[in-house]
Amino acid sequence: MTDSAPPLPDEYPIVSIEDPLSEDDWSGWAGLTAALGDQVQIVGDDLFVTNPQRIARGIAERTANAVLVKVNQIGSLTEPCPLYPSAAADDTPRSAPRVPRTLSGDRAERRRAT
Repeated sequence: MTDSAPPLPDEYPIVSIEDPLSEDDWSGWAGLTAALGDQVQIVGDDLFVTNPQRIARGIAERTANAVLVKVNQIGSLTEPCPLYPSAAADDTPRSAPRVPRTLSGDRAERRRAT
């Protein structure tokens, strides 16, 4: 997946990729996020499973640039709350790059055409 993924955002109007790799392939996730994280949103769902320790590890290792928080996975509404500021931080060295909110150039044109 990581070998074939880099040209995808250039060829297709991809905005977000959820769970692109195995939930235990931490180095693969980090490599994919390094390669594509400034172009698309790399969402960790199965990687993080709304687990505070896994989310903290993902922030530290830059394994994704987005997290899907599901309160039914953790058991309470408040348990993941302390993680939100860390996961959303733009200016800390631990946070992954944020995905631009708008598309530009050819990607925007292709998206409008579909």
